[in-house]
Amino acid sequence: MVKLIAIWSKPFDVDGFEEDYLSNHLPIATSMEGLVSAVGAKVLLGEGYRIAELTFESMESLGAIMGSASGQKLSEDSDRLQKKFGVKLTTLIADYS
Repeated sequence: MVKLIAIWSKPFDVDGFEEDYLSNHLPIATSMEGLVSAVGAKVLLGEGYRIAELTFESMESLGAIMGSASGQKLSEDSDRLQKKFGVKLTTLIADYS
């Protein structure tokens, strides 16, 4: 299994970000065909404000899904959130085999 881990910095408008993230961004992420699972959380201690873990079967699967129309939509929405709320998105790829 491979995970894409998204780490979001604290937005300047927390309430607006939460509403937008939960009602728009999260449904885009969780609707990607081929995604094994998606988990998100708010950070209580440490760097970042919110994290998400998207699990894929393999690196090949991650590449195919993120290169698909739904993956492109997720990427575009990530860019939109960064611009709209002044957040920084850091992504990590981890192998859980």
